[in-house]
Amino acid sequence: MLTALALSGTTAQAAAASTAPAGPGTGAAGETRSVEYRGLRLDVPAHWRVVDLEEAPGTCVRFDTATLYLGHPGTQQSCSADAVGERTDALVVEPLAGATVPDPGAVLRVPAGRALPARVGDPVDHEAALAVEGAGLLVTVSHGEDTDTVSRVVGSARVGPAAVPGTLAPAAKTPRSPGSDTTARALAAEPTTGFTGKAFDACAAPSASLMRSWKTSSPYGGVGIYFGGPTRVCSQPNLTAGWVADRTAEGWHMIPIYAGLQAGRIGATEAAAQGRASADDAVAKAKTLGFGPGAVLYTDMEQYDSGTYRTRVLGYLSAYSARVKELGFRAGAYVNIQNTGDMAALHSNSRYTEPDVLWVANWNHKADVSNASMGLPGATYWPGRKRAHQYEGEVSETWGGASLNIDRNYVDVAFAATPEPAPDPWREDASSRVNADFNGDGRDDVAALYGYADGSV
Repeated sequence: MLTALALSGTTAQAAAASTAPAGPGTGAAGETRSVEYRGLRLDVPAHWRVVDLEEAPGTCVRFDTATLYLGHPGTQQSCSADAVGERTDALVVEPLAGATVPDPGAVLRVPAGRALPARVGDPVDHEAALAVEGAGLLVTVSHGEDTDTVSRVVGSARVGPAAVPGTLAPAAKTPRSPGSDTTARALAAEPTTGFTGKAFDACAAPSASLMRSWKTSSPYGGVGIYFGGPTRVCSQPNLTAGWVADRTAEGWHMIPIYAGLQAGRIGATEAAAQGRASADDAVAKAKTLGFGPGAVLYTDMEQYDSGTYRTRVLGYLSAYSARVKELGFRAGAYVNIQNTGDMAALHSNSRYTEPDVLWVANWNHKADVSNASMGLPGATYWPGRKRAHQYEGEVSETWGGASLNIDRNYVDVAFAATPEPAPDPWREDASSRVNADFNGDGRDDVAALYGYADGSV
């Protein structure tokens, strides 16, 4: 058997000697161990777990634990429904053959004989992928705010004589000849984000077989998918444009969720810029999956301390919403019931751009979008099929013999929205209002109303 400090071989089976965690306190700071997988050798921090996914294909591949995963992530992972958190340093190393790559154009190719880059990472998404062609391997890198550790691990890579070279397959191109069956299927399978009824969301997009079983046996018509973002903690081995199109063709409606920045990471003066950057990333990733203009792209904002972060969160959500709309999509925001007071302030304040759809987490076991369930003061807030309600969370359900940990939702969202006309800059209102928010709570502290000569105010 191999020792825990050296894993070698041409398959993941040889890595089984070190699938157990070393433990957070194991090894001195800076201490590393050498791990070899299919001819690629890496020096990883000694405290990292090393998990053989061929031996344990149901393992939930998460990016909030310091782990080196070897092999393809399973198509049906055993994950909790908890999908948003702080990323840490982690790597997935898998054969290029059979790897799921939503956007091959975003993968950095490292031709055989070339050294791997000295720095890796992504400042917005906190995830990067490299095709190490000399070893025929795909390396997916996750990181937190700092990229030093993962850069050192990737920079330590050595390709040995046991490696089998390979290249990344190009993105599949769908023929679009007029009148073809393929074109008709593609048009029929354009994903929709508007519907009324029950939906579920899970940390990782489920396997095709589970989705087919649930479509015929469960009460759900919609599925939430975490398609990107720096706080998305589960890998997505199933989530491709083909998966989205196939599920849509089966009759599923989509709830695309971007796991954006959380309150503690939003800067006091950078909120608007961060919100726009998140929107740009979300729209680019959504397009890769086949979503078109008019689709609702939700950003996930977990519960936060309103007294500390209210202004930052409102600025971030406003900028995200404005930019998503500029790019032709609809914006959605997922928030906790404890923070819907802030959303009501956002809705009522002309300084902010509100999301088109509000999605509230309130585990009151009521499948509706009533004012009470949404925590909203009245029907004038997000009226006309612009609401969604997560009414129960972290439950396990089995339909058609297939089990999954999910959150339960009720969605009432219009299929498409007619863009609101831009305001006429030459139209003069009967009154003018000046906003002033001195304490940063999202509400006006001063409202000045001007009287005109004709007696209007």
